[in-house]
Amino acid sequence: MTTKPERSLPLDRRALLAAAPLGILAAACAPAEEAGGAEEEAAAAADQTTSAGDDAGLTEAEIAHRQTARDFIKALETMDWERFSSLLADDARFITHAAEGAWARSMTEGGEAILASMQQLMPGLTDPKLMITRERVLGHLVTHEREESFTTDEGPRTSNITAMYLVHDGKVQVWFELVGELPA
Repeated sequence: MTTKPERSLPLDRRALLAAAPLGILAAACAPAEEAGGAEEEAAAAADQTTSAGDDAGLTEAEIAHRQTARDFIKALETMDWERFSSLLADDARFITHAAEGAWARSMTEGGEAILASMQQLMPGLTDPKLMITRERVLGHLVTHEREESFTTDEGPRTSNITAMYLVHDGKVQVWFELVGELPA
């Protein structure tokens, strides 16, 4: 009988962090069981939130991609259309998936078309606040959870957004937003 020589698994911190969302997704799809202390502790440990200024474990490129996504959202919030369009690739795609509303399932293609959509939407909002509450970065992919608040003709509104940005060469190539709470 021969045995292979022992060697460590080829996993590093980055590989484990990349696998964590898949584990969370698998757990979310598993049959429901009564939650106990162990599950709550595991969920807290799985939350790999990156706070502002927390560059631990990120490459220089990932830090740059994160900053591009942050600048992109700030430009949208302040309606700085010159800055917004400078961070958007010419062939960008904006995809939304919402529980309800006109933008429930939509895709806008092209930087100019996305800019035109935002220029039409945002001025109808009074005092928009787009606050990033959680952030993750993996390579070219930046994920934000954010709370949005603004006022429309119909009154004050708030919503929770999960957004993903595929960033390349300092530009957002793909912008995906999951808007609101989807039914189970």
